[in-house]
Amino acid sequence: MRFSQPHALALVDVDGDGLKDIITGKRYWAHNGHDPNERDPRVIYWFKTQRDKKGGVSFVPHLMDSASGVGTQLTTGDVNGDGLVDVVIGNKAGCYVLVQKREQVEAARYAQFQPRKIYGPDSLRSEAYVVGQSAADAVKNMVVPEGFKVDLIAAEPDLVQPIAMCWDERGRIWWWRGTPTPSQRSRVRAGTASSSLKTWTAMAALRPGRCLWKSSTS
Repeated sequence: MRFSQPHALALVDVDGDGLKDIITGKRYWAHNGHDPNERDPRVIYWFKTQRDKKGGVSFVPHLMDSASGVGTQLTTGDVNGDGLVDVVIGNKAGCYVLVQKREQVEAARYAQFQPRKIYGPDSLRSEAYVVGQSAADAVKNMVVPEGFKVDLIAAEPDLVQPIAMCWDERGRIWWWRGTPTPSQRSRVRAGTASSSLKTWTAMAALRPGRCLWKSSTS
């Protein structure tokens, strides 16, 4: 989680547990484009206050929206009379009303949306950033709408440096990928590069539970 210009703050019990929580977010275009990360998503978070038995406290972030942010003020209250805390915002991007809604979900769905710490013993060490996540781990960490799922169909080394993709009328996925050699990169800098890109074609048999994949180059 990272955002700049948190120019408004509210202290209110968002989840009804008797503890005041924090609501804040990014102010859009605060100083007309002269701030760090000015064009980042206009996020607004509520931070759940959690106290432990030793007297310590932590503030757990939950993303409320990524297309509104805050202004120089934000107002909280029960807009629609359902007894839940809602948020009203005005800034240079517009005026927004964020209405709180609650619903019952399965435990796995609930766990999927819980924030993950980026520090501590379970964090990814900075020297490991260059390696990144495996494709399988990336799929596990994706958050998708209810009823959707993500299937891994291609990954390195079969597919490297993808540039674009599309489906054809036969249900095949076509990828365009670039694999320049060091000498080709030198010619690119000199302005005389010749392309030697490869295509990777994934052909899927559109039958439930079965996919056939084939790679080819041209």
